Amino acid sequence: MKTRTTFIIIAIIIAMIFPGCNASKTLKGGAIGTGAGAAIGGLIGSEQNFATVGISFGLDVIYTAFELACKTSSDTNVDIYIIPIGTVKQALVLARALRNKGNRVEVELSGKKVRKAMERANNENVSKVIVLGEDEIANGQYQLRNMTTGEVEARVFSF
Repeated sequence: MKTRTTFIIIAIIIAMIFPGCNASKTLKGGAIGTGAGAAIGGLIGSEQNFATVGISFGLDVIYTAFELACKTSSDTNVDIYIIPIGTVKQALVLARALRNKGNRVEVELSGKKVRKAMERANNENVSKVIVLGEDEIANGQYQLRNMTTGEVEARVFSF
């Protein structure tokens, strides 16, 4: 009974962290149990037994497993991903202008190389990417790359 209650509590927590994820399908039967830990009182020398729940891996592994299991491939929070190459200030100005037009924009500020940033955009299913370097700033335009079709569109912008 207590194992079932624990399962329900964990399923509720998972549903709060990952909305839309069916925790009962993701949690498999043996993931939660009362194995050797069920008689923990005997293990520490007490006559009284305490019901316990054991999970064999860290919470970071569990979180990652649920994140991958519950992820939908078309779900993304970003419409346009800007990758600045020594142009962070101008990238932030462009991001603000694109957000004012209703786009969800993220600027790569962690210093990733272009290749790694493009991989991230692909992995997160971002539909459009802008690589913003000194040449784009000097020319007063940027290239908007559609990640689905590969099409590139030049757009004029005053940085």
